[in-house]
Amino acid sequence: MPKKPPRGLTINELRLNAAQDAIRRRASGDNVSGDLVRLAWTVTKIAFRIASIPVRLVIRARRRRQNADELHRYLRGDDA
Repeated sequence: MPKKPPRGLTINELRLNAAQDAIRRRASGDNVSGDLVRLAWTVTKIAFRIASIPVRLVIRARRRRQNADELHRYLRGDDA
């Protein structure tokens, strides 16, 4: 399993790293089908990460709303 890329890399840097890794593997005798599987897995991980952004934003907004409600109840002296 390839190690995870560090966060903050641009798409071009990820592509460059993948191309360099593929060249190294081919030079060492690794097959091309393995490269395709790794590429598909990388694309899938990136797609899942992008798809999870709205979910994370909703969760963050909900937590903020709950914290604000709790603070208002505390300041009013309401016991929930």
